[in-house]
Amino acid sequence: MRSLGADQVIDYHTTDFSEVLKNYDLAFDTQGGKTLSKTFKILKPGGKLVTVNGIPTFKFGAQHHLGLLKSILFGIASSPLKLLAKKYHVEYTFFIMHPSGRQLELLTNMIENHELKPIVDRVFPFSEVFEGFKLLESHHATGKVIIEMK
Repeated sequence: MRSLGADQVIDYHTTDFSEVLKNYDLAFDTQGGKTLSKTFKILKPGGKLVTVNGIPTFKFGAQHHLGLLKSILFGIASSPLKLLAKKYHVEYTFFIMHPSGRQLELLTNMIENHELKPIVDRVFPFSEVFEGFKLLESHHATGKVIIEMK
């Protein structure tokens, strides 16, 4: 992990990150659940927590034109997280990528210019798709698990 630029490495089996990390400006959550709830604690006041695996907010529903009812339901469902955000004086945001040729083009350019380096654990041929999913579900993959389609 240090070779990828990490200043600090935490073994999640033995250490609770929320007891070690403090005063961060930004946290990007991909886990959701208990991990998401603990992440509020590591931010400094005014910090931002962005999740791709949490609960959408009213604002998210409204921005994506999902209708008033869905937006209200998102607002109700995300209220415990919004209360945590208020408690820690941080901003909570749900984020999702949209299928977009422009976004894929930007990512491709970043990879080609070595600004973004995807870490790949293993590439499986389509005939071994189940083995790929087993590795993914084991939580022992150290990078992306790729299923190659030919």
